[in-house]
Amino acid sequence: MLFLVVLFVAYAVLWPFTRHSMTSRSRGRSALAIGMIVAGVAHFLTPLPFVQHLPDLIPMREEIIYASGVVEIALGIALLGVSRWRPFTGLALAAYLIAVFPGNLYVALAGVAVDGQPGGIYPWL
Repeated sequence: MLFLVVLFVAYAVLWPFTRHSMTSRSRGRSALAIGMIVAGVAHFLTPLPFVQHLPDLIPMREEIIYASGVVEIALGIALLGVSRWRPFTGLALAAYLIAVFPGNLYVALAGVAVDGQPGGIYPWL
């Protein structure tokens, strides 16, 4: 949910400065890039909530979180990169988001308490 807030805020902040120089698609891509970079940095600043998205039986959970943070930052930067790579970047980002989705599903199904996140229906949103 916080990720969506970051996307909307990034888009809203970009809009007045780029309304004549960027298309809404470019602004959306830039907002997504900012969101991915912010999320990736969060993996390093507050790894515990991300670690809690992984079942205890998975080895090296913290290392996986740091690696996924690097991937998110790299994908965010790649979204801002050369246009000929954008289709590949988009596919890589889609594959990454599909790959991490089971962690979110685990939290919702198992009722895992995640630091800094409300319980109840929030994991399902």
